[in-house]
Amino acid sequence: METLAEVLVDKELEDLKVKDSARAKAERMNLKKKILEELGDRTQRQARLNKIVEDGRNRVDKQDKQAKVIDGLDALAQGVLKIKPAIDIVLQIPQAAPAALPWAGVCIGLQILSNPAKARRSNLKGIVHVSSRMEWYCSLTPHLLRNGPHIQLKKKVVKMYKAILFYQMKSVCFYYKHQGLAFLQGITNWNDWDGYLKQVEEAEKIFKDDAAQAMQVKLVTTGNNIHKAIEHQIRQREGMNQAETDRKYFEDLNVSYPDLDMEKIEKNKGGLRGDVYGWVLDSDQYAAVTNWEDNGKPDAASSPLMWVRGDPGMGKTMLMIGIIHEFGNGIVDHAPSLCYFFCQAANEQDTNSATTILRSLVWMLLLQQPKLIEHVRFEHTARKAENLFNDKRYAWDHASRIFKNILEDPQLRPVYFVIDALDECSEGLLDLFGLIQNSLDRPEKIRWLLSNRPNINVLARLEERGTQTLAKEMSMLDLQTCDLARPRGIYIDYNLSILRKEHGPPGYSEAILKNISEEIVNRNEGSTTFLWVSLVFKQLNERYRDGNWVVNGKHALSVLKKMPSDLQETYEHMRKRAEEQLERWPEELALFKFVLKASLLAFRPLSLSELSKLTNVPDVKTAVETCGSFLVINDETVSPLHLSAKEYYQSRFGPAGVAKGHEDISMRCIDGMSALFHSLRNWEKDIKPLELDLLAPIRYSCVFWVTHLLASTHCELPTKLEDGGRVHEFLKAHFLHWLESLSVLHELSAGITSARKLLNNVETLTSSELSRFLKDGERFGASFRSIIERAPLQIYGAALVFCPEDSEMKKLFWGR
Repeated sequence: METLAEVLVDKELEDLKVKDSARAKAERMNLKKKILEELGDRTQRQARLNKIVEDGRNRVDKQDKQAKVIDGLDALAQGVLKIKPAIDIVLQIPQAAPAALPWAGVCIGLQILSNPAKARRSNLKGIVHVSSRMEWYCSLTPHLLRNGPHIQLKKKVVKMYKAILFYQMKSVCFYYKHQGLAFLQGITNWNDWDGYLKQVEEAEKIFKDDAAQAMQVKLVTTGNNIHKAIEHQIRQREGMNQAETDRKYFEDLNVSYPDLDMEKIEKNKGGLRGDVYGWVLDSDQYAAVTNWEDNGKPDAASSPLMWVRGDPGMGKTMLMIGIIHEFGNGIVDHAPSLCYFFCQAANEQDTNSATTILRSLVWMLLLQQPKLIEHVRFEHTARKAENLFNDKRYAWDHASRIFKNILEDPQLRPVYFVIDALDECSEGLLDLFGLIQNSLDRPEKIRWLLSNRPNINVLARLEERGTQTLAKEMSMLDLQTCDLARPRGIYIDYNLSILRKEHGPPGYSEAILKNISEEIVNRNEGSTTFLWVSLVFKQLNERYRDGNWVVNGKHALSVLKKMPSDLQETYEHMRKRAEEQLERWPEELALFKFVLKASLLAFRPLSLSELSKLTNVPDVKTAVETCGSFLVINDETVSPLHLSAKEYYQSRFGPAGVAKGHEDISMRCIDGMSALFHSLRNWEKDIKPLELDLLAPIRYSCVFWVTHLLASTHCELPTKLEDGGRVHEFLKAHFLHWLESLSVLHELSAGITSARKLLNNVETLTSSELSRFLKDGERFGASFRSIIERAPLQIYGAALVFCPEDSEMKKLFWGR
């Protein structure tokens, strides 16, 4: 039998078809050497062998004529042999005896002719078997033939490989033989393919039996490793579960996005200018709070607290934003973390509480130092609570405890905490200052930057408690005593450059612009504020409803001289001016007044769709632009230009006027909700789930109508809360609709709280029917809260079904 290398070489030489015998010999030697080297690698050897087998089979398949002849002969032989038993019976008759001998020869010849086809089928069956098993054993044996008891399998594996390789090599040689010779070998059963295959199967059986025993030994000896692997998998699974739990804790901690708040503030105030706030970076106070390690200067001052104080409109917020940007621009791998919060009186009261401030600061810190999440995790575990901050009575305790534990953690890296407008903190300010004061003993880790108006004397109130650490440690930057002439001059020049633009208002020559600049700079009182300067230029850039400019440059100086220097008086001047411009359109004037009222008294910024619903005016944006000196539009949201604008409105109209404004807003809220509920929730129609987009215009009304109602304490509140009054009738018609909408808006807890507050006020007025209704309604909402939150439509199904028969809710709504 030819060797495998010789077969391969013969194939290569056949492909080359060389004529020169000397060259053929050289080629033969080189190819033999090359192929022998390839056969030294098991992977290449197996691949080469499989390729040769496949090529050989393809070569055989191409011999269509010969294959058809062989198959035809086999079919003929088998057909004749099938009738052999019948012919044999006939030949037993004495008269047929002479034909018996020739018939025996024919049968033997037919059997011989069928042998090549049988050999071909046996070979194909065997080669399919060994080829598939070879791939399996090649993958299996590396795992079995390792040090240990499995080394005994080596001989059995080698024996099995020999049997498989022998079958493959015999097949290769058979495929590459001349087909005539292969036919003759098939006739004589030269190759016993069935026998060869049986040898392979026997070797496989021996190997399988020994391998099974070896695997039993392997399972026993590696039991400990399996146990360790299972433990590792369990730890990984626990780690994944812990990560998911930590994510929930992290989300529970978050109440706002200070970075987005800062972007909105910047837009509302016209953008940040580095040349306006840059002066503070050269101040001693800034140098002290940023001096962590004396910066190599032994005599340099260092302070853990920088406090910025100034009157409204002096640029405190933009100053703090500038400092935050400065810190952010200098962030490197080992730089201090940066956490900040902006108190905004225009937002909801809860978003300005000390608890909210602290939660936001901790949330930002965990974003930058994730390992500190373990303190949030510990608080949740210790209190056995999934949500620590649902109960407002203990929310501050949880947040402050987490913060204190973080301060004591040696893993804590240095961090700046920045809080702007502390005077707008609505709740818990003294507790927050107490916490800040206690953190000052960690100056190597904690630095604070705070800002507020002078009207909150927190230091005096802390001194009453017998603590003076805060006053001693802080570095005060009082804007009232700072020379702001240069930054204010830069801000004035920036606004003058806008008037110079080609598409700006007409009539502004360089001489007029110079006179305007001098007039603003020479003011003594209100002109010290950036806000006052901003209001001046807003008026000079104002347009009529038809798009024409209100002020021509030729008259700008006279308009400017009429403007008061005091901030509150300036607001009054601008309000009267706007009303004078709208006197020609009484409806527009009434709309202007209500838009201004609603926007300045709202408990959070209103979206344009919400304000449109409150005013019942589709194009409310134009009306807001008329109030440009008081309001600003940013991302389809209307908010006061400055807190001082809200304060002006409250002082201008007094408590009674403010209360009346809240009453008007509350009734508008009820009207807007009633109209939408009536169109969406007609009891005679099929009920379909409410969509969030449909409820967007009444989101504010759903959440705050009760708050506005209770804020109208100076009005005739009893008439609104009497039996059969507007509030009572609204609740009887739409109480379930209201709760459903709150659920869709994810504000159901706010609604239940509002119902409770309203009930407390109604009980003092001894209103019998409304009081009973609110008691039952509050109980209904609290009892079925989990069901309604998961599936709002179940408020009309499961919630009413399980409601007591004597319930006001059941009596009123079940029949519908």
